[in-house]
Amino acid sequence: DTDCIVRYIYPEDGEKDGIYVGAVFHDPTGKLEEVLETGKSVHNFLPMDRFGFCMEGNVIPVYEEGRLCGAISTAYVPMNQQQLAAQELAVQSIYYLILSVDMQHENNHCSRLYFNYETQQFPTDAQHFDDFCRKSLPDVHPEDAEHFLEFTDLKRVKETLQQDRTIGMECRLKDQSGEYRWVELIFTRIEEYGAADEYQTAIYMVRDIHKRKSKEMEVRRKNQELILQLEANNQALLEQSMTDELTRLYNRKGLVWLGMELLKEARKKECHIFTLVADLNGLKYINDKFGHEEGDRAICAIARLLKDSVPEPAIVSRTGGDEFTIMAMRERGSQLPWELEQCFVKNMKEFNHDSGLSYMVEASYGWDFRAVSEIEDLDECINRADKKMYIMKSRRKVPGHFSGRTQSEISRRFGSAKQHVIVLSEDAGVQEEIAGLFDSGTMLQTYGTAEDALRGLEASDEVALLFVDEQLRGDGGLGFVRDLPELLRRNVVLLLLLREEDDKSIEEAFALGVDDVMVKPYGSMLNQCHIRLLGSMYLANRRLSRMLEVEHA
Repeated sequence: DTDCIVRYIYPEDGEKDGIYVGAVFHDPTGKLEEVLETGKSVHNFLPMDRFGFCMEGNVIPVYEEGRLCGAISTAYVPMNQQQLAAQELAVQSIYYLILSVDMQHENNHCSRLYFNYETQQFPTDAQHFDDFCRKSLPDVHPEDAEHFLEFTDLKRVKETLQQDRTIGMECRLKDQSGEYRWVELIFTRIEEYGAADEYQTAIYMVRDIHKRKSKEMEVRRKNQELILQLEANNQALLEQSMTDELTRLYNRKGLVWLGMELLKEARKKECHIFTLVADLNGLKYINDKFGHEEGDRAICAIARLLKDSVPEPAIVSRTGGDEFTIMAMRERGSQLPWELEQCFVKNMKEFNHDSGLSYMVEASYGWDFRAVSEIEDLDECINRADKKMYIMKSRRKVPGHFSGRTQSEISRRFGSAKQHVIVLSEDAGVQEEIAGLFDSGTMLQTYGTAEDALRGLEASDEVALLFVDEQLRGDGGLGFVRDLPELLRRNVVLLLLLREEDDKSIEEAFALGVDDVMVKPYGSMLNQCHIRLLGSMYLANRRLSRMLEVEHA
């Protein structure tokens, strides 16, 4: 009856659990005898000379079938005498249940050593531990049920206790009122002193930790709230640092940050990147004539028009005083570039019509749309679009560049319909130079391969102009013209692009039915007039040859 279960608790920062061991000690203070005489629990300091320190804890009477048969001491060991004296570190263990479990026989007979009837309800008719756990399961919280079954598997318990003196878990059990309370389930082996590897009995205990657990959960909840608040504050600071104060668009830092992430995502998904660079026209004039407040109003107006013109998801940013950049990731074949351009031009016209301002709010822009595999970095995207924007800005007062032959052919076939242009060239410089010949209302697509250009032609029945670079891989531009299906050929005005004058190539082009030929620099009217003259001479010679053939026949 003087055997006891000793619980070692090593408090470091308040209530912190340690390990359990079985032990036997003498009772020089007579507390065990007092408990056996009175049948009441007592709080006590127990000297443990065998271990070299003192323990503080409770001595609890043990009843079996209503008969007082012994006592159990539950105690903790402070790390030093100074902690022992600190009352705020004292931990008084409150047990709901203590069972002795036979670990040597298959039936796993269990005996109830202690049971707190006032607070908890446990099966009282279970003679075997498995039966006890099965009947206790309905009182376990559903979220803890699976863990409870694993923990009370005696086969696993026996194997674990061979290595560890004590094992435990935390879960929630219903009390007498039907409320869930946090408890700790504990298995500890009982061994004879000096025979650590031999044990036949394990003690199963249910200890109340609800107060401590509630404090832990409250601290965890407050910490989580604090973490969420800090994360929200950091996110707000980050967004503030990446936002333009005037327009509320992203600034250059935001564009770089988000643009690099966009490129990473596009490379994973193998998508295309759309980049548009826009520049407000006449900002200096507006500032000088109407004041900087009106200049800011014009900047905000363009910012709003750009943002309203592009569908999400997209990065819309103000990267300088009057400069704006848009970036978006889209699938190949997306119509975003042309839809955005049409919408932006339309929005600008409507704004200027309704604004009542003494000046026009307009912007020059250029865009680039290509596979991410063709892009080295973010600067390359922006620079390509920027060059096209400056071509448009430099051409604001320059008239058309096409020969009368081409312009009359466009008017004859398409009337006043909107121009839709396709440029087939592997040379980015040629693409940019041709793009610079058209105004903002033109829908223009560039392709680097004949296969892509054919797909573009097949996908649209509105193409007006088809520019073909003579210097293509394979059979070249003339080979592409020669192999172009008649059904697609009759829907376009076909122009061949030459790097330099070559009478043979020009004659061959007209012989294949090309509507016009252009020579670098493509904006030079003198060159185009010369080519038109050569084309007219070739056509006249061809008609004369046919007349002679007929007359000879």
